[in-house]
Amino acid sequence: MLSSSTISTTDHRPYNSLEQLRLSQMSKLLETYTHDVIVMEKIHGSNIQYTFTWNGTTWDYQIGSRKRWVSNDEKFNNVQKIHKELLPNLLALCDELRNDEEDVVIRFYGEVFGGKYGGETAPGAIVTQREVNYCSHNDVAFFDIVRNGTAMPIVRAIDMLENHNLKVAPVIYRGNFANFASSFNVNEFKSVVSDRFYGLPYLNTPKGTEGVIVRTMHEDVAEGDELLVMKWKQDWAVENRRVNQHSPAPVNNHGELINAAVDMINQNRIESYASKHVQADLTNPRMLTFHVKAIVTDTMKDVNEEFPNAEYPELNRRLINKKISQIAFPMFKEYLRNLEMASMTPEMRIRNLDIEGNKLSAEAYTLSQRLEKLQNRLAILG
Repeated sequence: MLSSSTISTTDHRPYNSLEQLRLSQMSKLLETYTHDVIVMEKIHGSNIQYTFTWNGTTWDYQIGSRKRWVSNDEKFNNVQKIHKELLPNLLALCDELRNDEEDVVIRFYGEVFGGKYGGETAPGAIVTQREVNYCSHNDVAFFDIVRNGTAMPIVRAIDMLENHNLKVAPVIYRGNFANFASSFNVNEFKSVVSDRFYGLPYLNTPKGTEGVIVRTMHEDVAEGDELLVMKWKQDWAVENRRVNQHSPAPVNNHGELINAAVDMINQNRIESYASKHVQADLTNPRMLTFHVKAIVTDTMKDVNEEFPNAEYPELNRRLINKKISQIAFPMFKEYLRNLEMASMTPEMRIRNLDIEGNKLSAEAYTLSQRLEKLQNRLAILG
């Protein structure tokens, strides 16, 4: 049963960051995963959570992005509408998970996606990620349930979600990791989301699939690094291109180090960062500096992991930070400009083109006047 209030005092807890699978460390991974694994498709969307808190009589709920709670009137991939549609199923599952206890908080973590299938976008849909073609509407698939701070074993979570007709990120493999890794090529993997969920054919585009997630099926006996959840992305989707190289090219001088580090600030990183935030925060002019600093910090984290100070003491990290900042600012501004254009109606786009055309005409007129004056001066001198 749902409370008349949709607001609770439950704290927001983002989903734990995934570890990046590195092909150069495959031999170590083969030793790490001693128990069977489950491999799920990594859907290219935006991370969300639906959280339910038992108040003693009914369930209060909250809807969250990766970074914070989302209010009912905020624009974020139609998560509120989807939540309303899934609410009876989610409440039934919450009742089952409560097990007659009183102090219970249940968090459903998942990915919102869709809004584009070929050239089709359903009325009112929002294009979550422009590279992929999953479906013309927005939808959510879950990949974890956390009850009172403890993650449910993934196999049980999948079973319970599916038993309540809730979508789960598609499972593509269960079994020995070594057998999977020996025959799997992430760049040849084709998304199964459209087919599994909607019976639609996969649209084969250069960026139609993001990758997979690898995790143990046996959380009860696994320990240490085996409990990590690993992301294995296709080449186009990685922020650090060196992670998908079996033998990353050695960097032999400081100039090569600088270039390899600066290469880690790219469009993939900008879009990955943006997917974690609601549009109101992204487009807030007062938060522009905050966003750029966060992107630079995220990039420098990868730089320091790839080129640790103990092994590369000569690397001028202050210079790299400066160079990355100089690239990140205009890159993020361009992303915001494209975001604004994408959200415009055809009428708004035409009006915007008219405005831009008038500006260009004014600039051209000013330049022609300056040129005419210059030519007159040259004529006098001649």
